[in-house]
Amino acid sequence: MIDLKEFRKDLAENLKSLEEKYNLEIKIGNISYGAANFNMKLEALVGTEDTDAAKNYFEASAYSFGVAPSDYGRLFDSNGRTFKLIGFLPKGRKYVFLGEEVYSKRQYKFTREIIPKLYNKEV
Repeated sequence: MIDLKEFRKDLAENLKSLEEKYNLEIKIGNISYGAANFNMKLEALVGTEDTDAAKNYFEASAYSFGVAPSDYGRLFDSNGRTFKLIGFLPKGRKYVFLGEEVYSKRQYKFTREIIPKLYNKEV
């Protein structure tokens, strides 16, 4: 049987050259498996320079959301998993923060209750 955690790690490492070559960000989704096969979702985000635009928006809007511009990318723990702060959801009423899980690169919404968590973790 293939160790799927190890496979995911190897695949992510090997995809880095394609990300650089084609200016992509490739995210590996969940892996499901059967007796003789496994499936996974790959998502490619075109034009990773958009990250600069997201960071600039974050830095310009940070104070209005109760955080500092330097908090972009700051790590925090939630439910035993590590996330990094990557943005805001301005139209969100309850869930106004956007975080990305460090391991899976999946994005999740968070309430303002994460603010104290941002400062309890060494970066």
